[in-house]
Amino acid sequence: MKKILLFILFILASQVAGAQWVQCKGPYGGYVSTLVVADNSIMYAGTSNSVYKSTNRKDWVPVNNGLKGRGVRSMLAKNSSELYAAVEGEGIYSSMDEGRNWNPVNIGLTSTSIHSLAYN
Repeated sequence: MKKILLFILFILASQVAGAQWVQCKGPYGGYVSTLVVADNSIMYAGTSNSVYKSTNRKDWVPVNNGLKGRGVRSMLAKNSSELYAAVEGEGIYSSMDEGRNWNPVNIGLTSTSIHSLAYN
């Protein structure tokens, strides 16, 4: 009898302790391949065709002026305004204004096939 009560208690406790997921509004436009958080307040999502920004982690807006319509493989946030994105077949792009505008920064690269970014 104790085993049955313990089992029921375990099942009830596991139901209460489960994480709660809430669907957000976006990002839309393909699969999300990378996420980066800048200064614990702004989240960026790189997708198969764009970059999206969220300041509340629920609502997402595209921030892709200057990016080619190709997949974003990796992103890096150096601080709240300085971002880098590795774009499939296009190399690395940078944004100095929280993702509003992007420019290629491929000088010195021998290949534009970049799969990940890191900052030291």
